[in-house]
Amino acid sequence: MANTSLRRRANAKKGKQRNKQGSTNTNTNVDVDGDGDGNVSDRVQVVTNDTKSPMDDNTQATSASTSAAVKAKAKAKASKSSRKKYHKSSSGNSNSNYTNTRRRSVGDDSGGGGEEGDIFRIARCILLVVIAIVVAASITIARQGKSPFSFDATKIKQKKKIQKEATGARAGAGLKDDPGRRKERANGNANNISRRRFTKEDFDIVDDEESVDWDRNDLTLQRTNDFLTNYVCSDDTHAAATLSNSENVASAYCHPLLKPEPARRTHSVAKTASNDTIKNGDIIMVLPRHLLIWDLDAMRDPFVADQLLEARHGETGNPLDSGAFLASYLVRLKLKAGGLWSNEDDHYDTGTVNIGDQDQYQEKRMAFLNMLPSYQTLQKTHPTLWSDNELATLFGRLTPTFALVRGYKNMMNSEFDAFCAASDAFNDNVDREDYVTMRIHVMSRSFGPGLSDAESWLEEEMSGVHHTLELQDELDFYQSKAGVDLTRGTRAMSPILDMWDHHAVPNVQWRYRKGDRAFVITAANTATSEEGIGIGGIPSGQDIMVSYGTYTDTHLFAKFGFVNGDGSEHTEASVAIMHPMLEIGTGFQFSYLIATEQVVENKIIRKMVASPRDHESQKRTMLNYLRYDDGYEECVTKESNPEGYQLKLLKLLHLEKIANRSDRWTVKIKPRDLDSNPSASSDIPILMDQAPKFDPSKVKFDGSRVISTCRLVALTTADYDGKAIDVLTKGLLENSNGDHDFMVDRQSSALEYRALTCLARLTTGALELYPSKVRVDMKDLAGGKFTFQSKEWTAAHVRLGEMQTLEVLRSIAKSGASQMKSKVRDEGGEYEVGMNIHRAPCPLENNMKLLEEEITMFGGTSM
Repeated sequence: MANTSLRRRANAKKGKQRNKQGSTNTNTNVDVDGDGDGNVSDRVQVVTNDTKSPMDDNTQATSASTSAAVKAKAKAKASKSSRKKYHKSSSGNSNSNYTNTRRRSVGDDSGGGGEEGDIFRIARCILLVVIAIVVAASITIARQGKSPFSFDATKIKQKKKIQKEATGARAGAGLKDDPGRRKERANGNANNISRRRFTKEDFDIVDDEESVDWDRNDLTLQRTNDFLTNYVCSDDTHAAATLSNSENVASAYCHPLLKPEPARRTHSVAKTASNDTIKNGDIIMVLPRHLLIWDLDAMRDPFVADQLLEARHGETGNPLDSGAFLASYLVRLKLKAGGLWSNEDDHYDTGTVNIGDQDQYQEKRMAFLNMLPSYQTLQKTHPTLWSDNELATLFGRLTPTFALVRGYKNMMNSEFDAFCAASDAFNDNVDREDYVTMRIHVMSRSFGPGLSDAESWLEEEMSGVHHTLELQDELDFYQSKAGVDLTRGTRAMSPILDMWDHHAVPNVQWRYRKGDRAFVITAANTATSEEGIGIGGIPSGQDIMVSYGTYTDTHLFAKFGFVNGDGSEHTEASVAIMHPMLEIGTGFQFSYLIATEQVVENKIIRKMVASPRDHESQKRTMLNYLRYDDGYEECVTKESNPEGYQLKLLKLLHLEKIANRSDRWTVKIKPRDLDSNPSASSDIPILMDQAPKFDPSKVKFDGSRVISTCRLVALTTADYDGKAIDVLTKGLLENSNGDHDFMVDRQSSALEYRALTCLARLTTGALELYPSKVRVDMKDLAGGKFTFQSKEWTAAHVRLGEMQTLEVLRSIAKSGASQMKSKVRDEGGEYEVGMNIHRAPCPLENNMKLLEEEITMFGGTSM
C-alpha cells in the first residue's frame, strides 16, 4: 500500500515536471502583525509572491482544470523559507528531460530518407533496436530514481556519497529509506524536499497515544488533544477554494511526526524506530485561509460594520485598533453560538466568509473559540488582569513594565466602553469580562499575514468578495468610517500556530504565502549544541518552537504574559523618572495622546499631542529635571541670572516637546545571552541555578538619543560658544511642525561631563523605583526561591532585565564622566565653573516661577 502510494506521488510529480515552465518572481516585504507597538520587531515575517502551492507534490491537490499559467508559476517557486539549504543540485529534473531528448533523436533518425543497401538497412534496424533498448532501459532506470547517463567518475562518487547519506544518515533527514526517498535525495533538490508532504507511511513511528503523559479523564485535556489532533491535521472542509476566484489555494496539512501534547497545549516531534528528525526545510504545517479569522473578516461582518465601526476612544477621540473589531466579532460569534445573545432585533448574519459548507465551517470556528483559555485561567498568567496594587508590589509604579501593562489594561477597557456607547445591542449582551478575555486572545495570539499594500496581495482578499466595492474603495471605507488603515498591516487568529511556544531561537519559521493563501510553517532549527555544532532539524521529543518576533522582556511579558528567563530577549529601561509618558510603546494600537491633523503649506501634518490637562500636568513634572543647575556656581533664578533663567525656560519648552518620545528616554540593549537555546519543552527551565547577566565586553546599544536629552538638561549659557540661547530658539522654530527631533550634539568636554553625570543621576533614581535590587533577584533566582513560571519568578526576571540595563547605563555614565573629568583637568581653563556639579537639587520654587511666565516669543506666538 505504501509503495503504491509512493508510485502515485512519483508519477504525479513527473507529470508536473514535464509541464513546468516559467521564471522566479519574488518580492519581499517586511511585515508586522498590525498592532504597531514599539518593539524591536513584531512577529516579523516575509511576504513573497510565491505562487507554488505546498501540495504540488500531492496528487489529490492537483486539479485537472489547473491552467498552464498556474503550473508555470509553480515552476517559478523559489524556496526561501529555511535558514539553511540542503543538498543543492541542478539535476532535479534531469531524468525526464534526458528521456524526452532521446525520444526526439530517435524520431529524427527514423525520419531520414535515401537508398540504402540491405546490409545498411539491417545495420540500421539493429541500431534502432539497440537504441530502443537503451531508451527503454533509461526510462526504467529513471523511474527507479537512478541517473541513466552519468558515467563521470566524480559524479559517481557524489552519487554514492548521497546514497550513503540517504541510507545511513536518516536521523538528520526525518525520512524513511525507500527507493522514492533515495531518488529525491539523490536529485538533491532542496526545494522539492522542503515542499513534500509526508504521510505516516513514510515513517516507522513508535510513539503511540499512550506514551503521552496526560490525564485522559480530564475533559479539558481530552478536548485539547482532539483539537491538536484534528483541527488542522484532519481538516476536510477544504473550503478555501471558494473564498475567491483563485484556484491556487492550499489545503490543510500537518507533518506526520507532529505529536499532540495536551498538557502543554502544543506539539512535539514523535519518536521513530529510525530516530528520524524533521529535517530543516520540511513543511511542518499548512494553515489555510479558511481556518484563519482575520480582522478583515470582522470589519466585513454586517453587525460590526453597521454598529461598531464608528466607535472611538472616549478620552482622546482616537480610532480603535483593528484588533478591537476582531475581538468584538469573535465574542459576539461565541455568544450567539451559545445562545447568549438575547437581542431580539438582531437580524445580522455572522457568516462573513463565502464557503460551501457554512455548518462545517461554523463548527470549526467554534471548536477554536471554545479552546481558548477562560478569564479565570488568564488571571493566573496575564498581567493585564492583575490589580494595580499587585503590579506595583512586583514592579513599582514608575517603571516601564507597570506603565505598559496598565496601558494595555486601559486600552481594553476604553475599547469596551466605546463599543457600548456605539451599540445598545453590544452593551446589552457583552460583559466587560467577556470582551477583555477575547481582546487578550487577539492581542497575544494573532499573527500578521503581511502588509496590505493596495497594489499587492490583499487585492485577492478584498476585491469582489462580499462587496461591490473596488479594492481602494473598500480600504477608503475602513479608513474614513473606522479610522483603520489596513495598508499598515492586518492580523489573523491562527489556530494551532498560536499554541506553539515562543523562543528567540525557534526551530520553525512561518510566513503567509500569497499564492497558497495560507500560513506555511517549515522547520528551520538554528540551535547549536553545547559544543557549538549546529543541531539541524527538529529531533524527537522536542517541542515545536516558533518566534513571535523580536521583543524586549518587558513587552513580551506585558503582551503575552511570560518570559523565558534565559536572557535570549532584548532588555529595556527608562530614565523618565520625573514624568509619566503618555506614549507608552503600543504604537497606533493605543495612546494617551490625541491624534490631530493640520494643514501647513498645503501639506497635512499629523501630530500626537497631549490634552490641555495632560500637558499642564506633564509640564509641572518636567520642572524636576531642571532642578540641578550644574555648570553654574549658584542656583539659577530670574533675578540672579537672567540669561540662565531664559535658557532654562527654553530647555523646558524643548523637554515638553520630547516628553513623550520614548527614544529620548528609553534604551534597549541586545540579549544578555545570544547563544541561549530553548529547552526540549517550555515546562523545563532553560537556566538552572543561575540568572542571566550581561557580559560587559558584548554589550551593544545606541544611547545617542538619551545622552542628547541629558545634554539638553545640562546646557549652560556658556555652551555653543556662548550662543546656547540662540541655538535653542532656532531649534524651536525649525521643529514647530511635525515631530520634534531637535538633538543637542556633543560640544565641550565640560558639557559631556555634566551630561554623563546627569545620566548617572537619572539611572540611580530609576533603580530606586524598583521593589528589589539586582543582587537580591540574582540570588533568589539562582537559589530557586521562586517556583518556575510563577508570578514571582516571572516578575523577578522582568524587573531584573530592566535593573541590569540601568546598571549598565550607570556604569557607562560614571566611567565616561570620570574620563571627561580627567580630560578637562588636562585641558585646563574651564574646570572652575563648567565642571561644577550640585550635590543637592535647587529649590523647586525657583522653577515653579517658569510656569507663571507668559510665553509670547517668536512674533507673539504663544508656545
